[in-house]
Formats: sequence, C-alpha cells, structure tokens
Amino acid sequence: MQRAAAIAMVRNEEVWIEAILQPFIREGLLVIVGDTGSTDETWDILGRLPVMRVQFGQLVPRMLGQVRCTLGGMAAEQGADWVVMADGDELYNRATVRSILGYEMPVGKTGGFVTMRSLDVDPDGSLWEIADTFNRLAILPAICNWHGDYPFEAPEVFDNPALFTYLPVLACGPPAGGPGSPPAPYEYHALHLHRLARSRQDEAVFMRKQKQFQYSLQDVKLPRLGRFDMAAWLAGGS
Repeated sequence: MQRAAAIAMVRNEEVWIEAILQPFIREGLLVIVGDTGSTDETWDILGRLPVMRVQFGQLVPRMLGQVRCTLGGMAAEQGADWVVMADGDELYNRATVRSILGYEMPVGKTGGFVTMRSLDVDPDGSLWEIADTFNRLAILPAICNWHGDYPFEAPEVFDNPALFTYLPVLACGPPAGGPGSPPAPYEYHALHLHRLARSRQDEAVFMRKQKQFQYSLQDVKLPRLGRFDMAAWLAGGS
C-alpha cells in the first residue's frame, strides 16, 4: 500500500497506547494521534514517541465523530493517500502491520476491512481469546467525509459495500509445533482490547465501561477459545 499513514483517536489509553502505536512506528509509518482530553498519562506517553500528537480536548459526541476526518486530512497534508485507523483498544503487531502495508488495494476499492478478535481477562490477569472474530473497516482514503455522532460515526465509504475489500491475513505467527516447525498463519490482524483495563481513568471516558463487556454494543455472552500469550503476539514480526 503506497503512501499510507496511521491515525488514532484516543482518550485515557495509558496502559496500551505505546504497544498499540509501536508496530506502525517500527514499520516506518507516519503516525498521527488525536487526543480528546486525556486525564491520565496518555499525553505524556505520546510526547515520548515519534508521532504527531494533536490535542483536541474533551469533545461532545457530534464533534468526536469528526476527529478521524480531521486526522485523515492532516495525513493527506503530509503526503498520505491512505490511512490505517488504529484505536486505543486495537493491538496489531509488526507482522500484521507489514501484511497490511503489502496489500495492493484493488482498483475501485476504497474501504479495506481487517479481521479482529477480542480478548477476555481474569482477575489474576490471565488473558483468553473469545469467539467473536469480526471484520472492521480500517483502511480508507486519507481524504474522506465522515457522518454521525460518536460512537456511531462512519466514513462515507462505509455506505457503499461495492467499495469494500477484505484483506487476507498474510502474516505468519509463531511456529505451531514448537521451535523449528513451520510458522502458522495468524487468524486475525489485530486484537480488540475493549474488555481490558486501559487506564486508571477508564470511568472518565464516554461509554467505555458500558462497552467493556458487550459485543457490538449488545449484551451477548461469548465462549472462550483458549488462553492467549501476549508476549508472543507482541514479538510477532520483530
């Protein structure tokens, strides 16, 4: 994918924000982060990273719905044709970012969907994959109009399924049979961390606690698939 940048809208993401942005940074992307009024250490963490940070301050839902549009315009000003959207609860690794950047968008397609899966957590910190594999629009033109109020905002390309393309998971994960065995393909591009604590100030973020144990804003109970090795994921592609 030529001339792409990563954009992120964040608020109170001190726990995971550095790990979330590092795969994009290490793959050489311009990263633009819009902070919408963090009250924890997020803004200071961003200041220690090689990213372009923009402070929007706390916004009402209507204005929050336009932040990604603004960030995309800023990416275009820096020469980007495409943006990869990275939220404060979406954790890629270098291998999956590399697979996205190596994807050639088909002619006429302007909405690229990636695959994600959520994690659950026990009180002792043990992580589990849960059965909610889903697709999320993550790649779109840098210049793109948005409509709607947060958290229901959407880019205009979302209105036309004829513009969609679904990216294969081309990256390879850790060896399936131990050291020396062939690598196993990943089943998804990113982890969705909405169930995990993201800040000491989670309660200050609009709808965060409400969404923490929901699936697509619905009270749906989903089974666990197995334990998850976060260290192995973070090392993927490094």
